Amino acid sequence: MAKKITLNGEKYDYSAVSVVTGDKKPEKLEKWQETLVHLLEYPDDLPFCLENVVKMRKTDKLRLSLVRIQIFADLHMSENMEVYQMWKYVAENIETLLYGALALDKGFKEKKKEKKSGKGKK
Repeated sequence: MAKKITLNGEKYDYSAVSVVTGDKKPEKLEKWQETLVHLLEYPDDLPFCLENVVKMRKTDKLRLSLVRIQIFADLHMSENMEVYQMWKYVAENIETLLYGALALDKGFKEKKKEKKSGKGKK
């Protein structure tokens, strides 16, 4: 039986919470983290949670969480292939939906502002 942790008054799978938060002793979950943990525990809910997913604010923390899920799933795939394939599926599809590509395939692209070249200078 999976180890459970109580946060925000709800019981969650400890592995899912620690992977999503990146913290081995998490104390609370942000709303977007609750959504991800829920989807890891109940991946069949993904089609019905798309509105919540597309409303997630695209941040480095969110993207790193999605990458962390994918890496963790790959590392633990031999323990329970069905569960961790679902985890990876959820994370990859959310990342592709929000960011257009997977960081593990394309890398993180830094936002760079192009400097305007001086007009009339040679």
